[in-house]
Amino acid sequence: MKHHNYKRFAFTLSEVLITLGIIGIVAAIVTPVLIQNYEKQETAAKVKAAYSILSQAINDSISENGDIDSWDFSLLYKDFANKYLVPYLKISEICDSVACIRSKMEDGRYFRGYYELNGEKNAGIMYSFILNNGMIVMMNQTTLNLVVITVDINGNSGKNTLGRDIFAFYLLNHSSPTALNWTKKYSAGLYPGGVGESGTPHAGKTRDELLSASSHRACNKETTSGGHGGVGTACAAVIAKDGWRITKGYPW
Repeated sequence: MKHHNYKRFAFTLSEVLITLGIIGIVAAIVTPVLIQNYEKQETAAKVKAAYSILSQAINDSISENGDIDSWDFSLLYKDFANKYLVPYLKISEICDSVACIRSKMEDGRYFRGYYELNGEKNAGIMYSFILNNGMIVMMNQTTLNLVVITVDINGNSGKNTLGRDIFAFYLLNHSSPTALNWTKKYSAGLYPGGVGESGTPHAGKTRDELLSASSHRACNKETTSGGHGGVGTACAAVIAKDGWRITKGYPW
């Protein structure tokens, strides 16, 4: 009878501990990156979805109320929204006098508003409503007939910050006092991003311009020019230009 000698291989306790330690270090390095990449993909997808929802509502409104340039942009924000937007959106709640959005401050208290990309608080919401999918739509209208629509893509569960979970869309029309002749090369309609110089859409600028701190309401934390939605309203335009993705150079 032949006897077979089998060599038994085993790891020592120290070898196991070293291996587990290496796995833990790699996981600690890789996991945050994977989570961040997932968050970026999810955010970009929701920004695109918000734009699609608003665009469809506006197209439906056009079919009943005529071209956007024929709309009455001199109406008060509430009357404007109730005539041209609200009937064409699936809404679960309307906040008549108090904004639907609720942001948590560092001391644990809340304020009705959101944070701009540079950390400033923005409480200039004039009218808001919650969609059936949980997104919060907020209206911001000025005396110049400029309408900026900001959307909280994840309700009150996130950071409530422009460029992170709140994004702006500009409803361009040619009745604004700031609509100079050269701005009319842009068609009336909804654009990702907010208002650039002289009433032009951020979407009409280059990606580098939108990320530059010198641009009006740019997608840059160092920007000082706010208003019309606030610093960071250009971020949706950046995402759109990148193929509805958040890529290198975005101020995440």
